Amino acid sequence: MATNLQFITQVTGGSGASTFSIDNVFSDNYDVYYASFDVGTGSTGTSSELRLLDSSGTVISASEYDMARLGMPTNTSFSENRFTSADSIEQFNYSFSSGIGGGNSVYFFNPYDSSSFTFIVNQGSFWNGSNAFGTKQIGVHKSAETIRGFHLLRTSGTWTADTTISVYGVK
Repeated sequence: MATNLQFITQVTGGSGASTFSIDNVFSDNYDVYYASFDVGTGSTGTSSELRLLDSSGTVISASEYDMARLGMPTNTSFSENRFTSADSIEQFNYSFSSGIGGGNSVYFFNPYDSSSFTFIVNQGSFWNGSNAFGTKQIGVHKSAETIRGFHLLRTSGTWTADTTISVYGVK
């Protein structure tokens, strides 16, 4: 796979909110996109979910997502999660009420191709003030449609600090 990144946008926001969207970042210019997430802290320690935005900018919350995730904490055993026909890519990233946050590196494959499923490869590292942990995750949106952006949803509480997301096209 090619590794030249073409900067598209950087968006910062989400503080005080429980949802955060990045719209109009996918186009027919690239087949693969890379996004870097600098995750802000939250009012409660919890995970965020990822949903995609369809061609009209509407959040896709139908049960069209499958994913598998490996959690790798430094203080206990690793864990595996698998979800089929879910309404989001669950446990996508984490925000803690204390600590220094964390980040994700995410690849989106074929999001703008209306004849293909959108695939996601995600890895993250987080710190909760006491322990570090990593995640590796794969996911698919099982509906062939044009995707133009993505949406984060906190499972509880709000972000108390902004999340910064940089999006690149991969050539």
